[in-house]
Amino acid sequence: MIKETEESLHLKIENAIYELMEKSKSTKLMPEKDLAEYFKVSRTTIREALNNMEKKSLIKKRKGHGNFMLRSVVNDKMALNIGGDFAKMIERAGYEPNLVREFQNYNYPSKKIRDELYLTPEDMVVTLKWIFYADDKSAVHVLIHIPKRLMQSLPEDGNSKTSEIDMTSTYKVNFGQQFSHVIAKIVASKNNEIAEFFNLDKETPLIMFDQIIYNIFDEKIGSSEIYLNPEIMNLSLILNLM
Repeated sequence: MIKETEESLHLKIENAIYELMEKSKSTKLMPEKDLAEYFKVSRTTIREALNNMEKKSLIKKRKGHGNFMLRSVVNDKMALNIGGDFAKMIERAGYEPNLVREFQNYNYPSKKIRDELYLTPEDMVVTLKWIFYADDKSAVHVLIHIPKRLMQSLPEDGNSKTSEIDMTSTYKVNFGQQFSHVIAKIVASKNNEIAEFFNLDKETPLIMFDQIIYNIFDEKIGSSEIYLNPEIMNLSLILNLM
């Protein structure tokens, strides 16, 4: 039985659940009732601990499905869990945001993407391109790669005043997947093609979010590269994204 000391009971239970998660082979947690019995505390205490863990992006709650450990977050402690709202960032910079969505093509991905998504050399991906504009200036260039085997319907091209990248509906409608979260790492990158797209000098260093996309079961269902135009998306705006 876990006894309360100077440390709050909620935090002690949270740490105990975290340790239990690290040892578990399953991504689904025991029901709250079973956790309460296991740790010999009230369900209210368990619920509070789980709420705190969800805020830290260690678990994901799904109504009717239960609580799921985000093993990718637990294992990759140096990664950033980012839910991006690029249009709001553009608005903060004083511009009018606009999103243009394009279906690119079916293609054989690079070795890097194959390794990230556990694909074979024969597997193809669907590549989607989303461009966020600040007034008439390109601000964010997004390439999303999704295994072709997941595709159920072709995503539509179009323009949108939407305030966010709606990954949830895209995955649910077009790929039959329940989008959960992304793990993103920030890297400095030089990409001549993207720099030219932003009307910058080819040698201009760019900030890129290198992302892996996960479903509710913590399975990898896609990857993306997000390039930011440094003339519009400054560091303070990027930090507010996290």
